[in-house]
Amino acid sequence: MVCVQIERIAEAMGYPSDLRVTPVGKEGLSHLLYLNSLVDDETVAWATDQFAAFTAVRTAGLELPVRGRLRPLDGSSAAVEVLLEGNLVVVNGEMLAVEAQGWLKREPQEPETERVIRGPREGFTETLADNIGLVRRWIRDPSLQVEELRVGRRTKTRVVLVYLADVAPPRMVSEVRRRLEALDLDGILESGYIQQLITDRRASIFPLIQATERSDRIAAGILEGRVAILVDKSTTSLLVPVTINELYQTPEDYYLSFWVGSFLRLIRLLGNNLAVALPGLYIAVTDFHPELLPTQLALAIAGTRTRVPVPLLAELFIMEIAAALFGLHGLTIAGILVLVHAADLKSFGVSYLAPWAPLQWEELGDAPVRKPFWARWHRPETYRPRNKLRTGGTKREDDEDDA
Repeated sequence: MVCVQIERIAEAMGYPSDLRVTPVGKEGLSHLLYLNSLVDDETVAWATDQFAAFTAVRTAGLELPVRGRLRPLDGSSAAVEVLLEGNLVVVNGEMLAVEAQGWLKREPQEPETERVIRGPREGFTETLADNIGLVRRWIRDPSLQVEELRVGRRTKTRVVLVYLADVAPPRMVSEVRRRLEALDLDGILESGYIQQLITDRRASIFPLIQATERSDRIAAGILEGRVAILVDKSTTSLLVPVTINELYQTPEDYYLSFWVGSFLRLIRLLGNNLAVALPGLYIAVTDFHPELLPTQLALAIAGTRTRVPVPLLAELFIMEIAAALFGLHGLTIAGILVLVHAADLKSFGVSYLAPWAPLQWEELGDAPVRKPFWARWHRPETYRPRNKLRTGGTKREDDEDDA
């Protein structure tokens, strides 16, 4: 019986070279199956001890409910799935799954692309369970929901939704779940697959889903009523919905004082606008509207170009073609077109330009500048949270101290 069960499992897997079958127990009637490419020797030894303890209890005639690390399997197909997940299977007439992934793991490190001067140096890894644990360390609340889905016909990638049940709008959570369940493809190898497939406008140049490797950014988004999407084997997690306002903010803005955080945010916003518009403005003025420049400055610019064999247009190439073809008029028209496109975008039902459009006066206090903590009483209305109150404030206590 045992040999037949083992043969069925091996056949279903195509007789893989990394499948190991090890006898366990005194009589040798039980066997431990695992893939040595996913399980290390220490995990095998641990699983053997677990099964020995389980067998001793059952031999003594005691009732032992099977749960958690040890659970029964109802067929060879279920056993194959368990093995492919990096777990172990015990075959002894019946089949038991031993849940203990033993593959190599990387320790959490600071994300290279999202470094901060002040703040935690903790980023996500490729292990989904560890990433969920990082989020739970931030939010120790029973309302924190973790829903798991499998995406990909062949990879069966584990994808997890994380949100606060009493804060995140149910309609938005349902929409995120619906889009993920609708995905039908061979496999998901990275969260970028999902980011491109479930976005509202796949052809848009704007990111309508926020991607981050920082656990504190994910935790902050969840506290605002947003939904996090964590993908197994991916260090980058996703947050939905997102507005353009979120894309020039960093968690560090809130770790520093109100004045420093606001100053950094304004500098970041100004730098972004200059990076986008200044090269085109330079081309438009120097090539089409030199009369707008002081004479000496115009001559100086012309002098610097005399020995340059490559024309100015070729230097900046296609990025500045609106400006290069039509001057200031082209730059203005291109800017308007981009703004119109952005105004038409939505991220899971939320306006991409919020709180600027539609205009939300209260939310603007935390847009170009950083709102002080004592003024952040409510969660952003932009994301339509169920529980709008963020804090009770400290004004009364401050007033009493002053008196």
